[in-house]
Amino acid sequence: GGSITARHNRKMIALLFVFLSLASALDNVVVDKTLAVPTITVLGTPNVTRYLSSNHRASLNFACKISKITVSPNFESISAGFSDPLTQVELEDHLGEPESVEWAHVMQTPFGSTDPRGQERQLSTLGGDLGEFLTVLSAIEKQLGVTFNDTLVLHKLKVYLTVMSRDKFYFDIDIDAVNHFKSVCNCPQLNIADPPESKKALLLNATNSYLSQGNEFFKKLLNNSEAFQIRPELVSSVIRAFYKVMWNKADPLHRRIKFILMRGPLSPKGFILVKTPGYCNSQLLAPMISPELCAKQMGIYHGDAAILLRTEISGILLMKNPESKNDVVKKANEISSSSLAALLADHKEPIYTVNFEALNDK
Repeated sequence: GGSITARHNRKMIALLFVFLSLASALDNVVVDKTLAVPTITVLGTPNVTRYLSSNHRASLNFACKISKITVSPNFESISAGFSDPLTQVELEDHLGEPESVEWAHVMQTPFGSTDPRGQERQLSTLGGDLGEFLTVLSAIEKQLGVTFNDTLVLHKLKVYLTVMSRDKFYFDIDIDAVNHFKSVCNCPQLNIADPPESKKALLLNATNSYLSQGNEFFKKLLNNSEAFQIRPELVSSVIRAFYKVMWNKADPLHRRIKFILMRGPLSPKGFILVKTPGYCNSQLLAPMISPELCAKQMGIYHGDAAILLRTEISGILLMKNPESKNDVVKKANEISSSSLAALLADHKEPIYTVNFEALNDK
């Protein structure tokens, strides 16, 4: 009975993807077969795939040939008083040569946030996967003139988690935010990934405070919503939906969650904007980069790859009215651009553009 149901579910997912413009990712759908996966991961273990040879990566079709990597400063001078900034030479050394780049399939890889406290090579965007989900929902609201309440947001999140091509869905938190949750419920031993049932309502209410957010994007959205083009009530609904899914251990969808605990103080020394050639984007490939180098923290934003993620999310959430998808993606891109500017408005670290340049014959 269980195997028949599983086969039926896989067929349904395959049929749903026919309606998506990014259906080429279907052949690489990863199904979570693990029965018990920890719902919170503490960073510290190196990314084992970073040591794969380029030949091995190419055999997996996870390689896009480029001619060179160009680093361009987006500033004329370092902010006065800013100590130990990331230099262009340090960044170039960290990125290495074109043949050493580790490429990821965008439709198979969770997107981390722009938080610079990570250690593994990753794809990064505002708020991670949850941030992009929020951005697309906001675009749908604006473009279609609808308003999502808690019930609809939770339903949309469950639909996306069921159909999405990647195996895991990313969000993060830090120690300060966890401690805030502990103080709210007077639970010094609280595991925020799996709290007692009696405390869940209290903790859900606490998510309305920016103090409960370790993710910079969501923290700023809750603390200064005027600077962003996203309805604050929608922000809270998305956060609550995330925790409801993660806490419901009776629902297999909770295994899709990748909840990362960021440790240590936040002290970014640089921020980079990643650009990739069109033919890499058309192959759904993006370069993975570690935010940690020379004991310095570096925020990363994969703008081109994030557009691909928004396209997939939009396609799934708009299966009943696919004719609106292109306009929603365009609106989501606009919201994301203004959100990035708002996020970086008070940053003092130097910002660089990293361009993975096309081959001369492309």
